Amino acid sequence: MSDFKSVFEDQIQYFDNFAKDYFSNHFDQKLKNTKLFDSVLYSFNSGGKRFRPLLCYSFAEAFGAAPKSVNSLALAIEMIHTYSLIHDDLPCMDNDDFRRGQPTNHKKFDEATALLAGDALLTESFRCLIRGYSDRPDLAINLVNLLSSYSGFEGMILGQVLDIQEAKTSKVTYDQLVYIHKLKTGKLMSLCLEGAAYCLGLDLFKCDIAKTLGDDIGVFFQLADDIDDIDQGKDELSSVRLLGLDGTMKKINEKLEQIQTAFSSLSISDGSRLSKIVEFIKPANQANSIKLKI
Repeated sequence: MSDFKSVFEDQIQYFDNFAKDYFSNHFDQKLKNTKLFDSVLYSFNSGGKRFRPLLCYSFAEAFGAAPKSVNSLALAIEMIHTYSLIHDDLPCMDNDDFRRGQPTNHKKFDEATALLAGDALLTESFRCLIRGYSDRPDLAINLVNLLSSYSGFEGMILGQVLDIQEAKTSKVTYDQLVYIHKLKTGKLMSLCLEGAAYCLGLDLFKCDIAKTLGDDIGVFFQLADDIDDIDQGKDELSSVRLLGLDGTMKKINEKLEQIQTAFSSLSISDGSRLSKIVEFIKPANQANSIKLKI
């Protein structure tokens, strides 16, 4: 984690400053004095890696664009991610008491406040895009459409529903599990890269590659997470349970080859910070088993 922070420290700080400015300057003081606002900031500032904003910034950097070009996109996506974590932790979902070593939102505050804090972040994400790209209305409309599609009924939400359903059956195939991963995890990562591509004004061919790259990074992310979960003694529906450790490592290396192909198609160099993000995803205890080519 320390190496990760050293590589991306400036981008993390830049994003946190932008987010702090947004929450400080766009809301009435009466709202800021409420438990709801405290609840929102409690989860938003809970110490995550800012992985999704870093995808946005590193993609922009790879094409020589300034980070401000994707600021509002990065913030909107992190709002969506934070809301999803708040809701995932609720008693009706995963019923978790702790996240990142701290009490979950509903434990720190209460269930109703946590639920509404998630709702507030979800709806604010759309206004964040409209505010951030008001001078480019066509772009704003396009990004709102992507955000609603990839995070909503056809994307992350569907992935969560399928994950809950499939966890109750022993008949899940690997292909079905990958489909869930693409929806639940990959869609937001596709949003980071495809959305950034639109912000930069790239052609549709490159936007499509960025979308596929996000899907692949999302699946790779989940495969690595499955291995880390096994190392931590968790026994959940996962690729390791379906394929075994060796089979999962094989899938990870296959996914890395697909990611490398997308990088080559986009002319993204091996030394870019976007490629370093992928390197940092690798399972903590299986680094030597992964044939990193990026």
